[in-house]
Amino acid sequence: MNLDEMNRRIDRLLASVEQQSQRSNRPFSRGIRIYLFTEQEQATLQALLEHIEPRISNDQGLDLSKLTDGELDELEYWLLLEQALALEDIVAAARYRNYLTRSRDELLAAFLAIDEQQIPATFDQTPTYTDRHNIIYHLDRASFRYLKQSVERSQAQGESQKRSTIKGVRMWLETFVPAFC
Repeated sequence: MNLDEMNRRIDRLLASVEQQSQRSNRPFSRGIRIYLFTEQEQATLQALLEHIEPRISNDQGLDLSKLTDGELDELEYWLLLEQALALEDIVAAARYRNYLTRSRDELLAAFLAIDEQQIPATFDQTPTYTDRHNIIYHLDRASFRYLKQSVERSQAQGESQKRSTIKGVRMWLETFVPAFC
């Protein structure tokens, strides 16, 4: 073996070690049970993880504060979908799959299209919504108006919606436009 061949072999070995090192620096994705997802979902999730993992992984662990609200929402719904699939909860899995296919603009448009008149006027008739943490919300007209004004104000100012706003929008859609969810 001459010196050039040996240098090429060393270069290939170094490249292989670097690739393995990059994979091992992705502790987050190793914890996800990727086999639970469809092939298309796997590809989409892998693309998201490849996009965000270099920013969130560091020597101290994971720093999710580096993600945008949209990325954090998407990651949360992927993890909730994984949990639903592992528990064989078909209803929850379908809901989270739907969440992952809807853009924020679609959610906001559907929310803004809710007819306020279909919301009961009296508190004792208002529907309730229980979130996944078992917190119960009363969906009354005043709450709807407040959230709607917040969404419209943010849109008028060109601001993106906060995570809490998007969660509220989903809550209203699940209750008043279940076909959308």
